[in-house]
Amino acid sequence: MLDKSTYMSDVQSGVYDRAFEHYKVRQNARIITIGRGLTGLYERQAKVVDISIAGAGLELSHCIGLPKHYYLMIEGFPNRIGCAEIYRKDRKVGVKFIAQIDEHLIHKMIRADYFKGK
Repeated sequence: MLDKSTYMSDVQSGVYDRAFEHYKVRQNARIITIGRGLTGLYERQAKVVDISIAGAGLELSHCIGLPKHYYLMIEGFPNRIGCAEIYRKDRKVGVKFIAQIDEHLIHKMIRADYFKGK
């Protein structure tokens, strides 16, 4: 079977070898993918269950047809975060971010969870 992954999902980097503090959150999010030949944008719902400045753990209703690279948009935040999948098990997906996110974004997410009573 032909492996359809791109080089970014297999790139080894010292950035991701370091342990970053992970925070438990329950944030609604959308995964945005680009169709073959840049034919269009496709969205699916997801939930961010943990996050660090270098990656996140997501839960989806299903992973059928999900490519290894996509954008993550977390509800209430304008950032579109480029992701490369590092594991997939059932409905859970782990991603590394193409570029580290700002720690302030994580703190805003934690505060938003707190005020929602999560």
